[in-house]
Amino acid sequence: MPGQPRGSTRLARALGLDGNPLRRASDRAEAWIRIGLLAVFLIAGPLAGLGAAGWAHHTGPPRPR
Repeated sequence: MPGQPRGSTRLARALGLDGNPLRRASDRAEAWIRIGLLAVFLIAGPLAGLGAAGWAHHTGPPRPR
């Protein structure tokens, strides 16, 4: 549609990475921090899940006497 920004343009604008000269430095820093935290959560979440699954498998149910 004419007048509608493309998906990549909208995403860059939403993340604060569109290169707008009027954007404050704190807004740009917030955008980079947000991207970094998202990356950390996307990496650390599955690793934490795998660690918890390994721990649960290692401990297992109690053995009957």
